[in-house]
Amino acid sequence: MGCLCNEKELTDEQKYKQLKEFIDENKNKKGYLIPVLHTAQAIFGYLPPEVQDFVAKEMNTPVSVVTGVVTFYSYFKIFPTGRHTITICLGTACYVRGAKRCEKNIRSTRGKA
Repeated sequence: MGCLCNEKELTDEQKYKQLKEFIDENKNKKGYLIPVLHTAQAIFGYLPPEVQDFVAKEMNTPVSVVTGVVTFYSYFKIFPTGRHTITICLGTACYVRGAKRCEKNIRSTRGKA
């Protein structure tokens, strides 16, 4: 399969074609749903419901299984993400040192660039 990098912006039709080629090459392999979803996310940037439906149909898998995998793993995104990602640790030590306050401040300033 060709490069997944976006040297130029692909049309949705081209993206679905690229994903279908990858699925066709691998759909008979056991346990290949996660690699297919990784590829889909690399192509589309995230996994909206229509992409999940497409993967389910092409892999002859229930949509509920695809959606279950997508929502279980934090790696998969169901909404488009911004250019930069900020991650805040909310573990006990970080929380005690004010991580929740940082999160609140970041949320209150979103979109106020």
